[in-house]
Amino acid sequence: MSEEVKDQPDAEPAPLVQPEKAPEPDYYAQLLRLKAEFENYRKRVDREKPEWVKLGRRKSRPSSCPCSICCSTRTRK
Repeated sequence: MSEEVKDQPDAEPAPLVQPEKAPEPDYYAQLLRLKAEFENYRKRVDREKPEWVKLGRRKSRPSSCPCSICCSTRTRK
């Protein structure tokens, strides 16, 4: 039996199967998307800020307030 093993040509070992690696995340692309989202948010807030201020002024002291005289004198002091 040892002669039979010696007579056979050297068989190549079976290649090792490596598990597929998950693709590496593209951190730079994620960073760019996050930066763009933040810039859009900041611009939207800057556009909406005057509207919120106007709305807040209207709701804080409506013209039909019965104590408008009292409220205006308290804010002046």
